[in-house]
Amino acid sequence: METTRYPDSNSYNPFVWYDVPGAGTQNTPDWVYFVEQGLYIFDSIVVVYGDRFTEIDIAILKNCDRWRIPAYVVRSKAGQNIQNVMNELVESESDDEDEDTIKDTRKDVHDNLEQAGLPQQRVYIVDQDILVPVVNGKTHPDTIDEADLYRDLLAEASRRRIVAD
Repeated sequence: METTRYPDSNSYNPFVWYDVPGAGTQNTPDWVYFVEQGLYIFDSIVVVYGDRFTEIDIAILKNCDRWRIPAYVVRSKAGQNIQNVMNELVESESDDEDEDTIKDTRKDVHDNLEQAGLPQQRVYIVDQDILVPVVNGKTHPDTIDEADLYRDLLAEASRRRIVAD
């Protein structure tokens, strides 16, 4: 319910990460949320969603586009979602439920961005149980996009913040 500051756990990364209350926690128009939360001051924004990619997610991305702030779309709880899909399927015509869920997620975001008139961008599919070890420098056999997300975030932060001597 309030903005929380997290210095990067790796002392070699001179970055600070912030967790801002979700847009669904306030009953305000999207641009008011964007301004009141001070999102316009951040070097990049990660839009994290769980079950559905919503209008408020699109609104945040539109404001990021308007303010020229790099934004990342992240589908969280991927492991849980894949397991739920597998549990719901009594008999499956496909042995690739994981891949189907990932494709469906990417298509959903693609369609929503297209409908909103926003440029297409990658959606990162992550699971916290995998992301944490990846951030801590460990490998995980079930990784989807966790390592790519972390690498891309650090690269963007470096591009925007680190000045060569």
